[in-house]
Amino acid sequence: MSHVIGLLLISTFYVSDNSVKLSLHPSIIKMHKEAQKQRKKYNKTEELKLDEECCQMAQEWANHMAKHGKFHHGKNDQVISRGYKTIKATFRGWMNSSGHKAWILNSKSTKCGWGCQQSKGGRWYRVGVFRK
Repeated sequence: MSHVIGLLLISTFYVSDNSVKLSLHPSIIKMHKEAQKQRKKYNKTEELKLDEECCQMAQEWANHMAKHGKFHHGKNDQVISRGYKTIKATFRGWMNSSGHKAWILNSKSTKCGWGCQQSKGGRWYRVGVFRK
């Protein structure tokens, strides 16, 4: 199964079936590795734990934005993106924004989760959620 098809199934398969862990999805793992890479680049030696509950929150919000074509923050401590074609491009955008960068590098957060969804029109929505 391609990553695009796999990601499109996240909203119907992963979120509705709690026995399957989002934190094991290849795209979520790739986002987490990119976050850790950015933290290391800025000398943040403590790693964020990839947390299933945070992944669920992030994925649900990415699904919501993609389904409704809306782009706004939810109630969680999060970073959001829309339209970046790749995970690397998403993180480049986040790290070039002082507010988003602060969330990714925040030393008070100990765990995080990631979510991504592509809209029917092909636009990518990505979300990161952070917790203590």
